[in-house]
Amino acid sequence: QQRHNDRDGRRQRRLQHRFHDVYARKLPRPQRHVHDYRQVHAERWDILLGVEPELANVVSDARQALRLMRELGSDRIRIVLDPANLFETATLEDQRRLISDSIGLLGEHIAMAHAKDRASDGSFAAAGTGVVDFRHFLACLAAVGFDGPLITHGLTAKEAPGVARFLGDTLAGLG
Repeated sequence: QQRHNDRDGRRQRRLQHRFHDVYARKLPRPQRHVHDYRQVHAERWDILLGVEPELANVVSDARQALRLMRELGSDRIRIVLDPANLFETATLEDQRRLISDSIGLLGEHIAMAHAKDRASDGSFAAAGTGVVDFRHFLACLAAVGFDGPLITHGLTAKEAPGVARFLGDTLAGLG
């Protein structure tokens, strides 16, 4: 019985450790082969790797994206930033803080911005139909000198004209 309890206790501690690693989103240390691959292929072929911080990804926020870039030590990594991927549900104040902090940390590395929205229930929506403060998002991007593409996705063909109008008006309003 004691041996069985000890084995169960060790198993429980291993599971708790794994659970903590997954939910703490610890990134593994880069392995030598990752560095070699980066050196040989990414630089040789002038390839850029886009990393998109997203709650459902291993790199779930701006700090983890910055850490990954620093640990890999490559100028081949760029950021794809979508404000709807930074939170599921958040107050307007929290949303603005997350967006400002993320762009502040990653600004010079952002190569592409996405324009997708969140409905108030946390589901994804077409840009301009949800709760994301796009004026704030686009103003923060402009403040760090972002001049890359703004790509919308997660919308139907029928929604596209309205989304284009919304984003155009929002950009024009930054003026």
